[in-house]
This record gives sequence, C-alpha cells and structure tokens, in this order.
Amino acid sequence: MEQLEQNYKALYKYFVGFKSQIEDLKQQLHQASEIDPLQVLQSQVFALQRQLQDSETVSEVVDTATTEIIVDNAEIATPILELDIDKKAQEEKIVTALSDEEFKAERMIWLVHITYAKEEENLSKPISAEEFCKRHNAGEKDFTGINLTEVNLSKSSLRDVNLSRANLSGANLCGVAWESINLSGANLTRANLSGANLRGAKLMKADLSNANLSKVNLIEANLESPNLEGVNLQHAYYDTATVFPTNFNAAETKAYLIAPGVSLQNANLAGANLNKVNLAGADLQGADLNSAKLQCANLSEANLSQVNLSQADLNSAKLLEANLSKANLFEVELYSADLTGANLNEVNLSKAKLGSVKLAGANLRKANFMQADLSNANLRGADLSEANLKNAKLNSQPNFIDANLTKVNLLGVTLSGEFSRANFSEANLCGANISHINLSEANFTSVNLRGAKLYRANLEKANLKDADLTGVNFEETKLSGAIMPDGTTHE
Repeated sequence: MEQLEQNYKALYKYFVGFKSQIEDLKQQLHQASEIDPLQVLQSQVFALQRQLQDSETVSEVVDTATTEIIVDNAEIATPILELDIDKKAQEEKIVTALSDEEFKAERMIWLVHITYAKEEENLSKPISAEEFCKRHNAGEKDFTGINLTEVNLSKSSLRDVNLSRANLSGANLCGVAWESINLSGANLTRANLSGANLRGAKLMKADLSNANLSKVNLIEANLESPNLEGVNLQHAYYDTATVFPTNFNAAETKAYLIAPGVSLQNANLAGANLNKVNLAGADLQGADLNSAKLQCANLSEANLSQVNLSQADLNSAKLLEANLSKANLFEVELYSADLTGANLNEVNLSKAKLGSVKLAGANLRKANFMQADLSNANLRGADLSEANLKNAKLNSQPNFIDANLTKVNLLGVTLSGEFSRANFSEANLCGANISHINLSEANFTSVNLRGAKLYRANLEKANLKDADLTGVNFEETKLSGAIMPDGTTHE
C-alpha cells in the first residue's frame, strides 16, 4: 500500500507539471487569431470528461490513459517543433494536440483524485480494537492518522507509539497505560480517558474538547496549544514539567499539582500512578491514596497523618521523618522503604509487607502489626510501646536493638534477629518462641513469659524482675548476670 501511494504521488506530480505546460501553450494560443476552434474543442473535452465519469471500469481507463499519455507525449512536441510546415496547418495541429493532450491530462488527474479518494475512504473506516491490538502486538508502532472512532481500548498498555492525528473521538480509553505516547494533533473529542496514565505523552494541538480526563496522570505531558473546551480535568494530576497552553490555569480545573511542599489536604488520588514523584514536605493530611503507586517516591517530612494508603505500593520510597500518625496502611507494600525517624503513632500496618524496611528511631506507639511481615526490618531504637505484633512475621532477622517494646502484644510470636537492650517491660510474650535469640541486657520487667520457649537464648545481664516465667523452657539458656523475678542475680 505504501509503494502504491508513492507511485500515485509521483504520477500526480507528473501530471500537475504536464498540465502546467499545457496551460502555457493554451495561453499562447489565446493570443493567436484562431480562437473559436479552440473553444469548440474545449467544449468537446468537457463532454468527454462527463462520459468518462460514467465509465464502469476505472482500472481499464487508467491502463488506457497511461498508455496513451506515454505514446502521445512524443506526438505533442512533433507538430510544435516542425517549423517548416504551413503556419495554418501547424496551428491546427497544435490546437488538436493541445485539446487531446489536455483531455488526457485532465482525465488522468481526475483518476488520480478518484483513487486517492478511495484510499482515503478506506482509511476513514474505523478499525476494531482487536485489529489494532493485533497490529500493535505484531510490532507496529506508527499509527499516524488511524481511525479508532468509539473504539474500546480501556486498560490497554502502549508505550512509545505514534498516534498523531489519529481519530479517537468517543473512544473508551479508561485506565489505559499510555506513557510517552504521541497523540499530537489527535481527535479525542468526547473520549473517556478517566484514570489513564499519560505520563510524558505528547498532546500538542490535540482536540480534547468535552473529553473526560478525570484522574489522568499528566506528569511531564505536553499539552501545548490543544483544544481544551469543555474538558474534565477534575482530580487529574500534573507536575512542574507539564506544559499547558499559555494563560491556562490548571488549578481552576481541580487538578492537582504534584511538587515538593504543595498542599493536597483531602485530595482524591486513589489509584494514582505517582512513581518517582517528589512530594517532600507536602501536606497530604486526610488524602485518599488507596492503591496508589508510589514506588521510589520522595515523601520525606511530608504530612501524611490520617491518610488512606491501604494496598498502596511504596516500595523503595523515602519517608524519612514523615508524619503518618493514624494513617491506614493496611496491606501496604513498603519493601526497602526508608521511614527512619518517621511518626507512625497508632498507624494500621496489619498485613503490611515490610521486608527490609528502615524504621530505626521511628515512633510506632500503639501501631497495629497484626500479620505484618517484618522480615529483615530495621527497627533499631524504634518506639513500639503498646504496639500489636500478634501473628506478625518476625522470624527473618529483624533488628530490634534498643527498641522500645513496652506493653507490646507478642502472643505466640516466633522471634528471630537482634533484641539486645530492647525494652519488653509489661509485654505479652505468652507462648512466644524466642529461642536462639540475643536478648542480652534486655528489659523483661513484669513481662508475661508463660509457656515461652527460651532454648539457647542469650539473656545475659537481662532484667527479668517480676516477670511471669511459669512453664518457661530455659534449656541451655544463658542467664549469667541476669536479674531474676525475685530480684536475685543469676550467677
């Protein structure tokens, strides 16, 4: 098809030039005295053109016209250049050749236009979502000018695809992941892009009139000179790199600016793709970030109190000294995240994935860690007083050195890792398995250790004053220098 289109363009270009030459000849003849015969012949040309338009087989006409034009090219020049013949006869031949050749040129130009019209008609037919996906999956990236009117491509994933000047009017594009896509000059009128990820997309001169862009990710997107009449940008989000039309105020559309130090109190960013964004020092108190993607995001010193981050992805995020008091982090993912010195007072971390998380020096008072995974977590010096660690996973070397575990609930928990100098005063360790653990110099005053297993545990210099040791297994436990429940020091 591409080769055919190139051939048509070359043929069209040839006839445009050829017609120009004919027009020059016509102008010369108009200056001569024999004008009437030319006018008669021209009227005949027009009649022949009308007959040609009634022809049923276009291909035959193309073949015939192509043959005639090649053969007759030489014949045109011959009567014009033979200067030794009679002048009147020469003019008659020129008029005849001109009329015939003008007719053939006009005929071929018309056929070219017809062919192009048919090609454009084929291109104008909307293709189905299945056909589009099939072509894309086969490796096609350039869909310039494609017609996808009212197509349903919701939740599809495209990257670095060219859809410039595409017709996507009325299309269902909810939740698409189209990062870095080229939509410049595209027709997106009435399209539904709610929740779409258009990060880094090119939307220059696109028609977005009456389109739904609510909750759309427009970070680093280019919206230079588009038609935004009637567009819905409510709860869409953008950053300082996003390009909007001159004098366009995105804040008035209730879209959110994502930048350090911004105020986004009670913002609705549920499900938002905010990977790698910088919100350091931002005020997000009471915001809804349920299921949001915040991988590698910077939220250090941000106010996230009472925020809903349930099932959010915060893997490798930075939250140093952030305020997350009373936040909901149910089933949140915080693998390798850094929350050093953060305030997580009364936070809900039940079923949270906290593998290798950094919580050193963090305030975790009254935090709920039920069924949370704390494998290899660093809680050195953290305050977990009155926290609920029931059924938490603590058997993969977490670091609790110097941690405050006063009044924590560790009922039936299996502990591993480092707990030296940890404070367990008044904690509930009933039935807990703390075998093989370093608990040297730990504080166990008034702790409930009934039925606990302390096989080969190191409790050297630990304080067990007033602890309930009913049914405790002390087999091979190191107790030298430990203060026993009655206040005596173990030798």
